Amino acid sequence: MELAQILPLVVGFVILSLIILLVIRKVLGTHADVAVRRLQKLNEENLRREVELKRKLDEAEAAYKKKLAEAEKEAQILKEKIQKEALELKDKILRKAEQEKQEIITEAKEEAENLKTASAKGMELKVINTAEDILRLILTEELTAQINNYFTDLVIEQLSRSGSQKIETQDGLAEVTGSRSLTPEQKKKLTDILSDCTGKKITVVEKNDENRHLAGIYIKLGDVVIDGTLSNRLKHILSQYKEHLPK
Repeated sequence: MELAQILPLVVGFVILSLIILLVIRKVLGTHADVAVRRLQKLNEENLRREVELKRKLDEAEAAYKKKLAEAEKEAQILKEKIQKEALELKDKILRKAEQEKQEIITEAKEEAENLKTASAKGMELKVINTAEDILRLILTEELTAQINNYFTDLVIEQLSRSGSQKIETQDGLAEVTGSRSLTPEQKKKLTDILSDCTGKKITVVEKNDENRHLAGIYIKLGDVVIDGTLSNRLKHILSQYKEHLPK
């Protein structure tokens, strides 16, 4: 085939190739623009989401820091409160311990004083009983009777002098305890005096006890007690003697 015949074909092929290239380029260019726009849109969306995410992260971090600060503040307040309560509890325990210590000391002193008083009273009673036992040994029956009458008459006389003093009683009974029975005259005098003191008729009931009283009488009239025994006299003498002892 000659060149003249081939040339138109080559030219047509070249033109066709150019047209195809242009079409392909146009098509590819359109898709590329769409892809680029899509990528830009996706990038913008990602940037927007990143900004939003950063904002949320910042807000969350700020909220966390705020809550952490509040928690630390509350923890500090709670710590101070616990320390204060611990100090108050400590002070309370110390005060209570001091109070209990003082109470124990006071009770110990009172107990010692009570023991001392009880011991002193026991010694006084022992001295009085010993004195009465000695008198029982050295006194004759006649002297003992005379001493008994003396102390009994002395009590009746003292009651007679204080007859204006009123005594309250409910049952009208007067219990009289002594080592011997009252003489009829003593019993009448005592009955009259007690009746005057109470404003009602008194019945004297005697209870003799030689072992309890050496001499004198012990009268119980209602809630009133009149101790006119030798033992009571000795007790007063012993008390007066103790008052004059050097301390």
